[in-house]
Amino acid sequence: REGIWNEGAQVFTLGAPSGYEIAAGQDPLEITNRYIIPKDDVTATKVWEDGPSDRPDVWFKLYRQIGEGVAEAVPGIDPLQIPAAAPFTVTWTDLEQENSAGVAYTFSVREGTWNEGTQVFALGAPTGYEIEAGEDPLEITNRYIIPKDDVTATKVWQDGPSDRPDVWFKLYRQVGMGAEEAVPGIDPLQVPETEPFTVQWTDVDMENSAGEAYTFFVKEGIYDGTDFAEGAPTGYQIVAGQNPLEIINRYIIPKDDVTATKVWVNGPSDRPDIWFKLYRQVGEGAEEAVPGIDALQIPATAPFTVTWTDVELETSAGEAYLFSVKEGIYDGTDFVEGVPEDYELSLNGLPLTLTNSYVIPLADVTANKLWADDFDDHPSIWFKLYRAISGGDPEEVPGAGLKMLASGETSATWTDLEQTDIDGNPYTFSVEEVDETGAPMTPENYEKTEDGLTVQNRLIDPIGRLTVTKALLDNSGTNGGEGAADATLGEQLTFEFKVTGPYGFETLFELAPGDSHVLSELFYGEYVVEELTSHGYVTTYGADGGVAVLTEEVPEADVVVENLHLTDPDDDPNLVTVDATKTWIGGPESDHEQIVLTLYRQSGEDGSVLEAAASVVVSPDESVDGKYTYTWEGLPKHDAKGYLYTYTVEESDLISGALIIEDRAYVASREGNDFTNAFNVPSQIWKLVNDSEEHSLTALDEIFHYHIMVSIPQYLTSETKFVIEDQMLDVFLPLSAAVEVDGVDITSRGILELDWVGKHLRFQFKDGEDISDLAGKTIQFTTETRLDLTKDLRPHYGVPIPNVATLQFTSGYPDAAEADAPQLLYSNVVYVNLPEIEISIAADKSVDRVTDSSQMIRTDGIFRAVGDEIYYQFDIQNTGNLPFTSLAIKDAKLGLDVVVDLSDTPLLPGDTYTYEPEAPYAVTSEDLDAETILNEATVTGTTPSGPTDPVPVEHETPGAAERRITAVKTAVRVTDVSDAERADNVFTAVGDKIYYRFEIVNEGTVSLTGLTVADEKLGLNVSLDLSGSPLLPGESYIYEPAAPYVVTAADLEAETVLNTATIAGTTPHGSTDPVLVEEETSGLAVRSIAAEKTAVRVTDLSGATRPDVVITDAGQGVYYRFEITNTGSVPLTGLSIADPKIGLNVDLDLTETPLLPGESYTYEPAAPYVVTAADMAEGMVINQATIIGLTPGGTTDPVLAEALTPAARSTPPPVDVPKTGEPQSTLPFAGLALLLGAAVTFLISRKRRQEN
Repeated sequence: REGIWNEGAQVFTLGAPSGYEIAAGQDPLEITNRYIIPKDDVTATKVWEDGPSDRPDVWFKLYRQIGEGVAEAVPGIDPLQIPAAAPFTVTWTDLEQENSAGVAYTFSVREGTWNEGTQVFALGAPTGYEIEAGEDPLEITNRYIIPKDDVTATKVWQDGPSDRPDVWFKLYRQVGMGAEEAVPGIDPLQVPETEPFTVQWTDVDMENSAGEAYTFFVKEGIYDGTDFAEGAPTGYQIVAGQNPLEIINRYIIPKDDVTATKVWVNGPSDRPDIWFKLYRQVGEGAEEAVPGIDALQIPATAPFTVTWTDVELETSAGEAYLFSVKEGIYDGTDFVEGVPEDYELSLNGLPLTLTNSYVIPLADVTANKLWADDFDDHPSIWFKLYRAISGGDPEEVPGAGLKMLASGETSATWTDLEQTDIDGNPYTFSVEEVDETGAPMTPENYEKTEDGLTVQNRLIDPIGRLTVTKALLDNSGTNGGEGAADATLGEQLTFEFKVTGPYGFETLFELAPGDSHVLSELFYGEYVVEELTSHGYVTTYGADGGVAVLTEEVPEADVVVENLHLTDPDDDPNLVTVDATKTWIGGPESDHEQIVLTLYRQSGEDGSVLEAAASVVVSPDESVDGKYTYTWEGLPKHDAKGYLYTYTVEESDLISGALIIEDRAYVASREGNDFTNAFNVPSQIWKLVNDSEEHSLTALDEIFHYHIMVSIPQYLTSETKFVIEDQMLDVFLPLSAAVEVDGVDITSRGILELDWVGKHLRFQFKDGEDISDLAGKTIQFTTETRLDLTKDLRPHYGVPIPNVATLQFTSGYPDAAEADAPQLLYSNVVYVNLPEIEISIAADKSVDRVTDSSQMIRTDGIFRAVGDEIYYQFDIQNTGNLPFTSLAIKDAKLGLDVVVDLSDTPLLPGDTYTYEPEAPYAVTSEDLDAETILNEATVTGTTPSGPTDPVPVEHETPGAAERRITAVKTAVRVTDVSDAERADNVFTAVGDKIYYRFEIVNEGTVSLTGLTVADEKLGLNVSLDLSGSPLLPGESYIYEPAAPYVVTAADLEAETVLNTATIAGTTPHGSTDPVLVEEETSGLAVRSIAAEKTAVRVTDLSGATRPDVVITDAGQGVYYRFEITNTGSVPLTGLSIADPKIGLNVDLDLTETPLLPGESYTYEPAAPYVVTAADMAEGMVINQATIIGLTPGGTTDPVLAEALTPAARSTPPPVDVPKTGEPQSTLPFAGLALLLGAAVTFLISRKRRQEN
């Protein structure tokens, strides 16, 4: 056991050493002493220097260290929050003061913010404060940092010249409704001459040392470097605005009267109506009508002037207007510019004086001639022109002259003739019909009427008659030259005639041989008949030579016209020659002999018949180059009635369109009169593969075509037969077959036998089928074919594969030796070559659909939530030339490893196979955050010759993480300056504080790792870090700024504060759109005053002031003083005082220096009240006044102030005096109105009282 041994006393005192305790052990001969660490409380202090009384939240965290060692956070204890009110201390209790070795700790504190939920302590001084170094490690001093910023003031010029006057801004500030003061230490700044019209003071204190925000405003004036004289620039006025840092100056445009004058020169005394419209322009700028004023009418009598009053003389930019006038007509709405009719305008350099001189109007005068007939040709006549004024005699128009009207002219015009005399009397014009000497005349066979400017001639009715007859043609013919027909079958030859006669008479008509044409109602005179077209015949007229003269004695006549052949028949175009030829093509020369050709003709007249021509046939003796020529000459071209003959030549001895000589056939044909006999060539056969004799396949599955061509002879009989056969090798696979001629399918006209298994094809025409329409053409028997890929193709590589076709042909000619022995003809051999084997594959991976958790398809293919499912599709193409029998697909994300068996339906070269896995891929939260999913897979194809290499495929699917928040801003409480809460959250005084709360909800699909909150009124622009505890979708976050908003005088006057803020959320991959939130807080402004009225002195009749304030005689003056106190909560910008006894009714303007709440205003009228005898009899003067306070938002209730001045006598009568300041709502205001306008001279003194 252990203890203390007193050797002298020989006493052993059991017990552990001081500061230690005994620790239990296993060995009875060993004692372990454990050191007992001493404990105590540790207190830390916060010292605030300056700043708002509402201190920010701050925590102290306790640290300890040994000597100069590293400080460590004291384990096992949390940071403590500094109290909101003094004393600003925190204490940790029962803390170890030493380490286990007995070495003392040195304690210190650090400040910051503490998140109890996340147990995270963030070091740092409170916002708006800095740490001041001190000696005590357990004391932290925070000094308030007065925020600084730039202050910008703006000058707004409304109108006025661009050369602006010099003006300076001086900066002022105030706290709440406190006293205004010029901002110390800064000078006024001159507003720039050009835009932007702003000045800026930099680095200005935005608060006082107590953290109270300044309200800044500016005043304008002139600054000479020392003194500032306040006032608006000359020529401008100040316009009230909402922004205290903006002053608006509006230019004052000068105005005056503008007068314009009208000068009349000559013309009628009855002047036309005319208006003046006023215009203006700046310099050389565009001219414009002066807005807002109407056109003015010129007076009917002198003076001819108009005046516009109060007209702006400059633009809003200060540029002088140049005024001018325009004349025209004005109907009260529209002004139509124009000079009065028959006047001309001159300005004479005076834009406001318009001179109108009368101009005798000039105009064209036209006289008209009317012919009352249907002729175009008339005799020439002349017109003479006359004029006369009303009541005057007609006179020849001077200088007008005679006007001739030749045939076809129906009017004459004299140009630029005066229409009035100098006095404006109008002329009336008339015309007379005369001859070239000016003597009156009437055209022969006409009668006339003259009416003003119109002369009419009427022709006497005609009665003559003329008959024109066309004789029959001479259609005889002997010999003649070649001629061409100019009429067609069925068309009769006609001859065109022209007949001319008196007065321009002319008519055209046509006559066929044997026809007549009658002309009636003709005028007397000579008529000439002329045949215009003779068609190569000689025209002859009778003894009259085609001329007939109609007279009153012989009013009718006949003219006959004949046509004969030319005297020289060699030149006669109406005699023709017909030629015909015979040509032999092919066959033995002994067959080429003469044949008989016969000439026929037929008239074009309806009903005519074909007849043998009467002309002699000249037969050819021998051929020239195998061609025989026949000629008929001297043939008439027309019959007697003018119908064209048509000549034709025909060949004899043809059988079914062919000439048969023994067993040979010559097919007959003709083109016009040229005859041809062509030897009929027997049938032939040949074969091609894809248009050549040998073809190399580019692919094993290539489809190619065998073409068997068989020529058909020109001459066929009903016994002609064709049998076409094609026997293919087993390696081919026929697909289809067709028989056509010239692109037209004729398979249905025969029998087509197709043996697909035996690879044998056969075609022949049906018995009795008429194939004459196929003569001379070629049959094409086409087979669509490809290789049979199920066969063994290897023996055919490198060796051309042959194919042969056969034709059995029977001609069927009557004398043909082979009629019963068909010819067997073989086609040429064609070959096909095979390509090399290629094994390859191509694959594509795509998204078939994206669905949400309820299997609704997302139509845009974008995943948007965790749990969305993506369904994939594989499109696999055989890019080789052998079929696939299976496909292998591997996809790690889908957990897919599958083999697709295609042995029953192989995937052929070029074909595509689509595979859609049943199981989808489910979207994870990591996928949604990344907004993309990359899925990779491999695809392998297998053919009978082996597999392809694995082909990698991938697909990237886009996602859309919705980043969206909603937010609500709430005013949680309103307090006064001492932080006492206002009822109903309504502010009632300047300096009241509004505290806000933001509740932000994550309405998106991804977690938010941060928030930004910007609130201009609170001076708040903060970023909140939520990365330690993200705000999950659907969760909400509460944020309450420590600093409140302090109510200003403007807020209280408006009785509302609308505060807006902008909030946004941030995520690892982006941010939300900013959300604007606002909160409107109501206020209640108290508008009230108290007033006291006092009689301050009494003067006698000489003006001397009495020693006491009593009245002794009538005529004395009583002087008063008003002291008015603002007992409300908003500044007063004016006072209204009405005092009937002294004739006072005055409005005091206090807008420059408002009367603040609690302040008093003293007002002493200059005029006294004059005591009357009645006042002396009453023994006193009782004077009452009504006072009202004015604010921009309303007025106070009226207050009645009363003063009693006693008379100097021993016992004054009792008086009932109302309480000072008592409201009197029943004052006789009607009496006050009678005193409005009275001139009052007064002195004003002012005092302010600031309440604590």
